[in-house]
Amino acid sequence: MKTEYTELELIVLKRIRHSEYMDATTPEMMINWGVWSFSVTEGDQDYTPNQIKGAMSSCVKKGLIWCDDSDEDEICSLTEKGVKILIENNLF
Repeated sequence: MKTEYTELELIVLKRIRHSEYMDATTPEMMINWGVWSFSVTEGDQDYTPNQIKGAMSSCVKKGLIWCDDSDEDEICSLTEKGVKILIENNLF
């Protein structure tokens, strides 16, 4: 299946889905379930945190995730569209 999303964007979606802070067990529960953004950006040996942050920004622009830092601790979450892309790309 040809995708319009980059490898890094798909990695961001997968990392949110598999974050240690994601306790949702169904696709419906995952929508708007916030996880700490550091759990998505840190701990990778293949990509720098800045590369992942750039992909996160791109995901926000495409409506795949949302991020909020109003409490000084940034969280991010999958949108309905982001969950759909996870499922379509067999990353769930």
